Amino acid sequence: MLRNSLFFVLLACVLAPAATVPVHQVSFRAVTAYGQPVQARVVALSDVLRHRDMVNACTGSRCADLPEGPYSYTVLLPQYRRTVEGSAVIYRTNQIVLVDVGAPAADLDEKAFPRVKGRIVGAYNPSKLWVRLQPLYSDTSISAAVDADGEFQLDDVRPGNWMLLVFDDGKLVHFKPYTCPPSNPPSITVDLTPMIEASLTFKH
Repeated sequence: MLRNSLFFVLLACVLAPAATVPVHQVSFRAVTAYGQPVQARVVALSDVLRHRDMVNACTGSRCADLPEGPYSYTVLLPQYRRTVEGSAVIYRTNQIVLVDVGAPAADLDEKAFPRVKGRIVGAYNPSKLWVRLQPLYSDTSISAAVDADGEFQLDDVRPGNWMLLVFDDGKLVHFKPYTCPPSNPPSITVDLTPMIEASLTFKH
């Protein structure tokens, strides 16, 4: 009796359908350390768990029908003429794998980085102010003092998205986003004119 029961248990396990592994659409998005998107193409993609080459499932930087699990990849950066290797875990539908290409100094001509000029208006004592450009994807920032006329300049600003911060005696008093193009960056104007609240009293 026990032998027959064991036989039916084994038979049920054999006939049971195998668990399906979810598959996903995956996009690889390559950016520099400053958040600039760059062209990229997946040239190698390996499924680590199943020891399979999955590069045939990729077209450019978009891959289809990838099972969940860890992967290793190699991304070609045509404009930099080099490749970047990394790893990622695919675990949800429509996942975007962010590839940080690092923007090494060897790939970028720092002498070509533009200078950004700006002016602060409406400040009571501009010479007490200083400004800072903080990139959105890095801890590296650029700071400059404001002169008595409210003018400032920031040197070697990499193209990309930044946040401009204005400080008065170490206290943050203003901030706004700033996008620096590769050339001819627009000047920055910050208006610190205080808001004046007026109230009127009517007498009957």
